Amino acid sequence: MVLSYLALRHDEWVKMARKFSIQADDVLQDAYIKLYDRFKDNPNSLKVMHPNQVSMYVYLTIRSIAINESKQDLKTTELSEDIPEEYEESKEEIYRAIEKEIDSFHWYDQKLLKLYFEKNMSMREIEREVGISLASVCYTIKTCKERIKEKVKQKL
Repeated sequence: MVLSYLALRHDEWVKMARKFSIQADDVLQDAYIKLYDRFKDNPNSLKVMHPNQVSMYVYLTIRSIAINESKQDLKTTELSEDIPEEYEESKEEIYRAIEKEIDSFHWYDQKLLKLYFEKNMSMREIEREVGISLASVCYTIKTCKERIKEKVKQKL
């Protein structure tokens, strides 16, 4: 019921998603899932909203997903951006070296990196989650990234 209601304006949502992301179809699919989860228990609440309110809900959901997606893309390329093109075929080996280096870190550093890279949390969110200062979180993540980059350069 929720999805069929949203599908009535699918073309509008596609245009909206294209403004935020090249991968508009993926972003829109994720938005539909989030909106379905939000309204599945009370689908009529979506129908009684003014169409502009529905548009705003969809807009904000798409925007949020696209922003999180772009943050994740930045984070995943951050560690491998210094890899020269001639080593493109050995990226798997480099990723294994990165994982091995992270495994050698103190458990605390590993936890912060996991929250940052895998859980896609911001440094402020990590600060609140772990209960340490933002400066400490920033410093730890920065030094860990530097250690990883140095180790990868040694491998090259």
